[in-house]
Amino acid sequence: RQLVPTDEELLAARLAALSPAEFRSFRDERTQDQWKRVSPRVTARYISSSPEFFIYGDVSEERLKQVSDWAEAHAQKLKSLFGVKTTPMFGGRLTIFVMKDRFGYTEFNQVIHRRSTARDVHGHSTVTTGYEDAYVVLEDIGDDPGSTHGGLQVSLLEHISGAWLKKPGTSLPDWVIRGTGLALAR
Repeated sequence: RQLVPTDEELLAARLAALSPAEFRSFRDERTQDQWKRVSPRVTARYISSSPEFFIYGDVSEERLKQVSDWAEAHAQKLKSLFGVKTTPMFGGRLTIFVMKDRFGYTEFNQVIHRRSTARDVHGHSTVTTGYEDAYVVLEDIGDDPGSTHGGLQVSLLEHISGAWLKKPGTSLPDWVIRGTGLALAR
């Protein structure tokens, strides 16, 4: 069994062999395909100029720019804190989906992850072996903290940190990922 690679190992090797430009194209296509599965009738807006992030969603262009600025600043903080020298930090960049409402966020969970969403959950991150998937999905909950959230910026920073802590080769418990993500978001 150790001599025959698994499908996951074969995919990881195939992705590792991609050039940075090819991996970026792979990420862009995968993001667009996921969006079409979740919201086939909604035209997404996006910001693709960042070397670290592909910001994608159905919120206004101004909101996407704000999310992009927050994400870029946080990436620099993470790079400094963890001694990261590479750009991008994630293979092909990290996609950040920003959904304008609760329906979009729960629909993403149902279609992509085949799961329901608890009422107090407004975002999550997914990073798979080989970076086939590397994304954060957020419900735009506004900027003011609520009883179950700290606002969109806190949620974004928490989940970018969580994505970094979920990178291939790590196996931290969920409570460590969540707690560290929230601590770094403050």
